[in-house]
Amino acid sequence: VQVKSGQKYVIFDVEYDLEPTYDYLQLFSGTFGSTSGVTPFAFLSAESIKETYFIPTDDSGFSTIRLVTDSLGRRSGFKASVYIDNGAPTINDCPKLGTSGLFCEIPHCIVENSVQRQMGFSSYGVNGDYRIGRVVSQIKTSSVPPNINCTWPFGKPPSEAQGIRLRFNFPLDLEPQPVSAVRDKIVVKAGGNVAAEVFVEKCDTDDVCSYSWQTGKCEDGACTVRKSFDVNIEDFSGAKFLLVTDRSDGKNIHNGIDFDALFIGS
Repeated sequence: VQVKSGQKYVIFDVEYDLEPTYDYLQLFSGTFGSTSGVTPFAFLSAESIKETYFIPTDDSGFSTIRLVTDSLGRRSGFKASVYIDNGAPTINDCPKLGTSGLFCEIPHCIVENSVQRQMGFSSYGVNGDYRIGRVVSQIKTSSVPPNINCTWPFGKPPSEAQGIRLRFNFPLDLEPQPVSAVRDKIVVKAGGNVAAEVFVEKCDTDDVCSYSWQTGKCEDGACTVRKSFDVNIEDFSGAKFLLVTDRSDGKNIHNGIDFDALFIGS
């Protein structure tokens, strides 16, 4: 899709019926084959839904919509209208936790998100300088988005910071997977390195649950994750949280991630 240069986004009115997580729509700014290529914006997957989304354009006015499917199952696909408007996108935190997009219209995280520094932060009594913010993957009626790396960059720490603390507001709920095949996880990256990876591990007994961020308990076939744990970080440059997901959740809906993040000192 191309619009006149200077137009910041296109409006995408779409009605779609896809096999959740297996089939999805990819929204990009830019176009394939151009010098600058495409920048992923959001991935969408749902059954029998009609929505309006706003897709950012690149400097040349291009946006791209791509349908990704597999060889199994049959659904109705999608039909859509694309047009332009001159409204200004939001520049503030979305008022509803778990939403994202230019106008906060997407019910789950996208490729790059803003850490909710003030709204919804539930760790009371924390010095403002040590508050990173709240990270929420989706609203409670939505599922984890498919096959995407949602990212939340976070700001410069106090000079004495030596790491971060994650405090979960709700239990971590991702697809349980064996260690040899983990595809849904939280990743903490800083200084160009992976500082931590946290996931829901499949288990049969408590003995399997031996990571420091686990409780040591196997419940309902999955190792439970501690409500709070610390991650040591020496170099905070380029620091960010990632939610990495795959294309299959076994036809189950998972509530994803919801945690407060804080800097910690010595």
